[in-house]
Amino acid sequence: MDHQMSVFNDKVWLIGGIQVDSEEKIYYNDVWSSSDGVNFSQEQSNSNFSNRSGHQVVVSNNKLWVIGGFTVQNISEVLVTQNVNDVWHSENGVSWEELSITNGFDPRNGHQVLVSNNKMWLFAGYDENTYYKDVWTSDNGKDWTKIQDNAAFSYRAGHQVVFFKGKFWLIGGVAYTDSNERVYYNDVWSSVDGIIWRSEGNYTDDGKERYFHQ
Repeated sequence: MDHQMSVFNDKVWLIGGIQVDSEEKIYYNDVWSSSDGVNFSQEQSNSNFSNRSGHQVVVSNNKLWVIGGFTVQNISEVLVTQNVNDVWHSENGVSWEELSITNGFDPRNGHQVLVSNNKMWLFAGYDENTYYKDVWTSDNGKDWTKIQDNAAFSYRAGHQVVFFKGKFWLIGGVAYTDSNERVYYNDVWSSVDGIIWRSEGNYTDDGKERYFHQ
């Protein structure tokens, strides 16, 4: 679960994620691809980027990109977990290179990244202690610019964002209130520029709030 999928070079690609059972959690940094959506081949069993979930995968400039997430690393036989703001790219899904980030976004997972107008756009997310409602852009994956620090939509993670009919559409998600209550959303927000957001609907009475949907 909590893996990411994208379409690249006429294939469907599946990257990372977590397996949860009654006794343990297993985080992955593997890469799989399929030309028909049915039969998958493992392209990489142990990528250069760390095992992770809650990350994002997009295609930009003819490359696959892995951005941020919640990672698990074995350091001196000790499992270390942390949120990260690293950015990796690959031309083939097998060999991965990390970019040296300048002016990076804060480490996080549960964020959303999409590509529009030749830029990568990053929306909200959380780092276990803080939920965000910011918006960042980058045209090269290395240099990131915060264009909105306090968007009109509420703090959240596990939401979805798409670009449709000339607008960004942000839908649903989850967050904790100041009183430590977990709140699920099924609201809809739109923006032409990623800065000014307009509420398009808040369907709090239909019982269909959700997060980490697609």
